[in-house]
Amino acid sequence: MIDLVAIEQIKQLKHRYFRALDTGDLDALRACFTENATALFIGNKRTELEGSEKIVNLIAGHATSSHLIALHQGHHPEIDITSDVTAEGIWYLQDMFLNLKERTTARGAAFYKDQYVKVGGEWKIQHTLYERMYQEIDKWGKDKEVTAHFLARKERETK
Repeated sequence: MIDLVAIEQIKQLKHRYFRALDTGDLDALRACFTENATALFIGNKRTELEGSEKIVNLIAGHATSSHLIALHQGHHPEIDITSDVTAEGIWYLQDMFLNLKERTTARGAAFYKDQYVKVGGEWKIQHTLYERMYQEIDKWGKDKEVTAHFLARKERETK
């Protein structure tokens, strides 16, 4: 029988992950992973990481920069519950980054292939594989302006 509750819990986990990325919430991001999680990111370069702290530290450089605005939309999940405490999932990602310093917009798509484990009654990411399908970068014209920016506001409020 398909465990719809577990599937929904894993969906909520991945949605929290994307929200944490876009809002620079490193504590929420860290809570998505097991302590000994692993990651493989394949895009314009290949990066392998072991341990949730290394994963979060890599992402922090992008997720907390006030000159970057990120949008991650993960959808079309294919989730298989492989046991009471393990699962696998594939997610389609569409993302966009606005770089205020370079005045560029990067858009792209990728697939996430995740392995999940249930720890203390909570689903966590044990391994994530991110493989970029494509990325394009557009330079802005002189008339483009950003009128609202969450991370910049957050940075001002903490000073």
